[in-house]
Amino acid sequence: MIGSDVPEVMEPREVRPSKNGGPYVTRTVFGWVVNGHTANFIKADVELSDHYRKYCNMEFNDSIYNRRSSTSLND
Repeated sequence: MIGSDVPEVMEPREVRPSKNGGPYVTRTVFGWVVNGHTANFIKADVELSDHYRKYCNMEFNDSIYNRRSSTSLND
């Protein structure tokens, strides 16, 4: 974690309380931080995941390496 060896940089300079049980914010030397906010997992579409995987396999095909040496222009 950033600042774990220098805890004073994570010390809040200002705190703004939550409203109606929502998140609250704190200002540090690095800027504002939202606390108490939750993130939700969204299930990805299987077909879209397959298309993305195929695209990555075509674009970044390091695993499909051809060990045959190619001929030079002089050959």
